[in-house]
Amino acid sequence: YLVTGSPGGRTIINTTLQMVLNVIEFEMDLPEAMATPRIHHQWLPDRLTLETFDKDISEATIAELKKIGHQLSPRARSYQGDAHSIRIHATAAGIQLEGVADWRRNGSAKGL
Repeated sequence: YLVTGSPGGRTIINTTLQMVLNVIEFEMDLPEAMATPRIHHQWLPDRLTLETFDKDISEATIAELKKIGHQLSPRARSYQGDAHSIRIHATAAGIQLEGVADWRRNGSAKGL
C-alpha cells in the first residue's frame, strides 16, 4: 500500500511515522502528506521541535500541545527529514504506482 522512508539521523522515525499516519490515518494523498509540517521529539532534550516554513503548524494545535505540557521549539525556517514515498494503487486495470519526492531537499520523483 505504501513504501516510505527518510534519511535524517535522529528525525528518521518521526518523519517516516508522520508520512504513514498522514496517508493511512488522516487519509491524505501523497502530495498533501508530504507538504504537512512535521514535528520531532527525541526525549532529550524534552521538547517538541516544529517545522516552520510556508505552511506552519496551526495556532490551535500549538495551544493544545502547550496545554498538555509540551515545551515547543520552532526550527527557524528549516526542514525535517527528506521523505520519499511510493503509494501502490490496485485498480481493475492493474497496479499503479504513485511516487512523491520531498521538496525539502530538492527531491524529484523518477519512474521506471
